[in-house]
Amino acid sequence: MPDSPTHLRKVQHNRTLIAALDPATTPYLDWVVTVVFYAALHRIEAWFAGKGLHLEAHTERDDWLSKTKELRRIVWPRYKELEFQRRQARYECIPFERVFVQNHLLPVLDEIEREMQSLA
Repeated sequence: MPDSPTHLRKVQHNRTLIAALDPATTPYLDWVVTVVFYAALHRIEAWFAGKGLHLEAHTERDDWLSKTKELRRIVWPRYKELEFQRRQARYECIPFERVFVQNHLLPVLDEIEREMQSLA
């Protein structure tokens, strides 16, 4: 299983992809939404890995997120929002409004990152 620094490199890799796709102009907002979710996932996984936990399934991660005191108030609901939107993009083929991605989903990722950084 990846260690914390490996997960953090993946976060940066995903953020680089988001920037390369350019949410302001890309016709691939569904992929921006998907990558935003995975950037959040890896940021959370970095924290868990630092605690010696390696979560292999979304259900296992959900269980830990919902029960971990430090994460359940801010990180858990925001993560679930990004997961829901990722499912909408990948499986429901829902088109996304640029303003929603830029003004809601990207700030949710930033908020998760700030919160996880404050817990480090």
